[in-house]
Amino acid sequence: MAKPIVISLDQYMAKPKVISLDQYMAKPKVMNLYQYMAKPKVINLYQNIAKPKVIILDQYMALPKVISLDQYIAKPK
Repeated sequence: MAKPIVISLDQYMAKPKVISLDQYMAKPKVMNLYQYMAKPKVINLYQNIAKPKVIILDQYMALPKVISLDQYIAKPK
């Protein structure tokens, strides 16, 4: 009763948990934070703010308004 329980607790408490905590806390979470924080959010911010909005503002403010003002001010008057 004494020896097997002490060995099983020593192997169960010390070795698996330390390795699992080291692998679970250090490696996956750091990689997940770098992949989740740096890569997707930066790409999403650039795609959501830079590309669509700049193109929409460029098309909505430059092309239609300039052409409509040019046609509306120059031709009728």
